[in-house]
Amino acid sequence: MESIIEISDLNKSFGGLIVTRNLSLKVETGEFFGILGPNGAGKTTLFNEMTGFVHPDRGKIIYKGENIIGLKPYQIANIGIVRTFQLVRPFKECTVMENIIIPSVSPRMKKKLRDHHELNKWVKQIVEFCDLEDFLNKEVESLPYGILRKLELAKALAMSPDLLLLDEPFSGISEREIEPLSRIIKNANNSGTTIILIEHKLREFMKLVNRILVIDHGETIAMGTPLEIVNNKVVIESYMGGEYNETS
Repeated sequence: MESIIEISDLNKSFGGLIVTRNLSLKVETGEFFGILGPNGAGKTTLFNEMTGFVHPDRGKIIYKGENIIGLKPYQIANIGIVRTFQLVRPFKECTVMENIIIPSVSPRMKKKLRDHHELNKWVKQIVEFCDLEDFLNKEVESLPYGILRKLELAKALAMSPDLLLLDEPFSGISEREIEPLSRIIKNANNSGTTIILIEHKLREFMKLVNRILVIDHGETIAMGTPLEIVNNKVVIESYMGGEYNETS
């Protein structure tokens, strides 16, 4: 299977502080890939470099055969790399439906949706896919945080991404709310979307991903399957505090 994105020798420092050091990885089309590491390891910086919010000092990011370093975030989104953030970012003073319509009329989606009928059909499809039917006409300020997490995912999926970067999608929600959100994310991957996940809730993380890159202080310390990673002594010592706890 061919890779959708390939990162080579990625380096970035801020004022002498190295945040990514010689990072390299390859993610195959359709894969569910995980990035693991302690706080401050450089995970979100890596996402920022991949999506144009931060420009690397050195290295390459090849997406579908093209080096995308230098593209602006909106340009990267419009070629199919879409991300969510650690904090939800709904369009305020808008309803749930309006929040989903806005990314659905992006330049990327205007090429896919030919008229209002197709737009309405697409929005309905996203709403149903993310289990948001009961909240369509509610303004986002009135919604509980668990629903806002679903909405954040729905907004990203409304861009029809080929590569979806999820930055701690389960942050701030209860165990009861994690399961339905996890199911939506898994269904998105099963539907053909390649996903890269950053998450500290290890139990759900390990259930979802097929392969994991572990980084610490901005550099790779391990790569492998979930089983290989939880049995890796270097990972256990640097990230898991000596042992893997499934309830983490």
